[in-house]
Amino acid sequence: WLDRCSDFGTLPDVDFLVKSTYILLSEEEEHFNLLHG
Repeated sequence: WLDRCSDFGTLPDVDFLVKSTYILLSEEEEHFNLLHG
């Protein structure tokens, strides 16, 4: 898997995925707080 990453140079993509996931989780948390706050 790491070999494929270095082949495609996907580190920026990984960073993007991490940020996207973090944003999604933050939005989910806000939604949850609105429903249950």
